[in-house]
Amino acid sequence: MIRKLKWKIFGEEYDEQIELSTFAGQLLFKGNCDALVTSVRGEIELCLNYGDSQNIYHHALRSFGDKVILLPTIRESELSNFWILRPSDTYIFSLEDYVKLWSQLRYDTSELFGLFPMNSDDWILLWFLNIPLALNSLSINVLKSWILEKSIAEDPEGYPSVAEILSGQLRVMKELIYYPIIEEAVTVYLDCEDLGIVEWQALNAREREMMLLGNGWAIRAEYS
Repeated sequence: MIRKLKWKIFGEEYDEQIELSTFAGQLLFKGNCDALVTSVRGEIELCLNYGDSQNIYHHALRSFGDKVILLPTIRESELSNFWILRPSDTYIFSLEDYVKLWSQLRYDTSELFGLFPMNSDDWILLWFLNIPLALNSLSINVLKSWILEKSIAEDPEGYPSVAEILSGQLRVMKELIYYPIIEEAVTVYLDCEDLGIVEWQALNAREREMMLLGNGWAIRAEYS
């Protein structure tokens, strides 16, 4: 089943609190309703705290069809705490969920129909976030170089390889697909030195244009 947002709003009218989570029970935000949403940096973002009232982690709301993707836009100085708190998840929810949330927060729902769209770099970052490791950067170029350096093998082999994809161009992201069971994935083996070998399930082995994003999500891409 495609995961949905759920929330609980409680408290006095001028001090309303909200608990925002996934249907799987992963807490995304707990605190004052007014502290959840911001547009101070030029686009609509959620200020997630994962239940930790001492820190917030900005996530931009980006659109793709009838889905809204939460994309981390946090500073690199905040990454260490972010990886400790953030569950290993891919936050893709329906626009309908956000319209319902906005209505309950008494926000203008029309602003949700003007979100910035996901671009190729956004999808690549989301793809990299599926690596089961605390990354030291959210820079696409830094992460590409790191993966190419640390990659020692992939299984099964085929064309294109992950290294070939990273060394080429992703022309367009065509289709977002949800299918929770991947029968066979292309696993990239990353030599992370002190951490040993980290296994990253990167592609669908039967359809190598399918980049695996985690939690059943994949994006169909065109490579060159």
